[in-house]
Parts: sequence; structure tokens; C-alpha cells
Amino acid sequence: YGKNHGQGIEIDGVVWAPVNCGYHATDFKYGKLYQWGRKYGVGYYGELWDNDVKTEEVYEDGILPETVDGLVYLKEYQSSEYDNVFFAVPSLHNTKYFPHWRPTLWNHGSDESPVRSEYDPCPAGWRVPTYTELNSIVSNMTWGVHDGQYGCWFTDSDSPSSMNSRIFLPAAGMINRSDAISEWRGNSGCYWSSLSSESGINNMLCFDSVDYFLDTWHSNIAPAASVRCVKDDSELICVESITINKTALTLSVGTTETLSASFLPANANQKDVYWYSKDNWIATVDAS
Repeated sequence: YGKNHGQGIEIDGVVWAPVNCGYHATDFKYGKLYQWGRKYGVGYYGELWDNDVKTEEVYEDGILPETVDGLVYLKEYQSSEYDNVFFAVPSLHNTKYFPHWRPTLWNHGSDESPVRSEYDPCPAGWRVPTYTELNSIVSNMTWGVHDGQYGCWFTDSDSPSSMNSRIFLPAAGMINRSDAISEWRGNSGCYWSSLSSESGINNMLCFDSVDYFLDTWHSNIAPAASVRCVKDDSELICVESITINKTALTLSVGTTETLSASFLPANANQKDVYWYSKDNWIATVDAS
């Protein structure tokens, strides 16, 4: 929203944003919730819980999203026009959706050398944290209340003190993958990393008042969860040209051929290519 909320908190060499992505002091105090790989987040529209998992009130910081089938090529739906559309995936293990949500949407590099993508929801100069960066702050967690919000303090120290740098992640809840229902705000929080795999499994940090886990549990592409940005110091080197190894090809029915692409400059770090067929009745393609 164009407001600087501070330079962030440095923990073990990583600078963490002081508030969640999408934060607004009155309208989105918990930040927005993001489906993995999407540039625009949605608000929370559901029950607010207290520490004892009792409903306190109905919490509304956004209108109920429009729900559509998630079997889409997500890059075509990254404009603000779809910022209140939720792409639902009915089954946790429904792998037919995964090829349509490419694993490099937020990170064109790797977990070790991340490269912010154009779909990253964080402000300029910031990016979605890597799995390694999230893992680095879970040495110690303390459940508490900060600024009227339940949540957890995290630090990289096994023996935290008032001198340690720490960040507070509010228990912002999440949105169910299958029906866009908001749940668990005030009781638990889930925060995305930029790490994904070809199979569509994504990694996130989840916690409640008792414990945390940082794994692939229930974290497929579809739930909407929080993002806490980190300072980005990577250099984006864009592709200037792409060359395919064959410009024409004759195939007999039932046979296959593998195409390859080469890039200039060779050290470009944004090499996300999508293969498709303009007419699947003539020829089909896959990700490889």
C-alpha cells in the first residue's frame, strides 16, 4: 500500500519484513492469504478463534472469494482482475492439477540461490522466503499475544533472550483448498516458502500454541496461507532469446520426439518455459 513499515528484522543474516505480505493497519492487520504461486492474495472471511479453540466472532477483512475450478494454467490468471478468485482443488492428492501450477512461479532459481519472479506477491526489494530460510527461524518458538493478535515469536537461537532478534508471526489462519472456507484464525498459522517440486508439493511452516512443523503436510498448491517476505538481494538476469532445436518436425502416428530449448544469455536465471500444443488432436506435449 505504499507505506514503509520499517527496515525489517535481521535473523542470522536474513532480513525479515516487520509485517505479513498484504498488511494494512486496519483492513488487513494479519496480511492477506495467498494460494501458492499467485501474485494477489485474498482477505479472510470466517470465524476467529481464541487460544482455547473457541469461536470468538466472525472475522471479516475481505469479501468471500469467487470459487472456480483450479484446473487452469495459473500464469494466465495473475492480474489484479482475478485477485478475489479462489482456484479450488477438491482432493488433496489430485495430481491432475499440479502440472498447471508450475513449480517456479515464485522462484526462478533454486532454494539455495533464489531468484524472485514477476509473480512474487512481495513488494519490490523483497521476496517469498525459501524453505531453508523458514527452517532457520524455528530453533525456538514462543506462543503469545502481540498487538492484539495470537501467534508465535520465532528466533534462530536455542536460548532466546531479550537481546535476540525475533519476529512475530500472527496466527492468521488459512483458506481451505477445496471450498474457499476461511478457518483457524487466532488458533494457528501457515506460512509459504518458495520451494516447490514438479509433483506439485509445496513446503510451508505451520504452527499452533503447542508446536510447529515445517514440512509438506497438507501443503499442496491450493490452500491460501500467509507470506512473510524477506529482503531480496539477488540479481534478475532475464532471457533475451530462446531457440528451439527443431523448427519443423514430421512424425508418424503414435511416435514421439523430444524438443529442447537454449537460452541467451547463457547465465540467465529466469528460464521458465511452458510447452503446449495449439491443437491436441494433432499432437500432444508434456512438461518434458
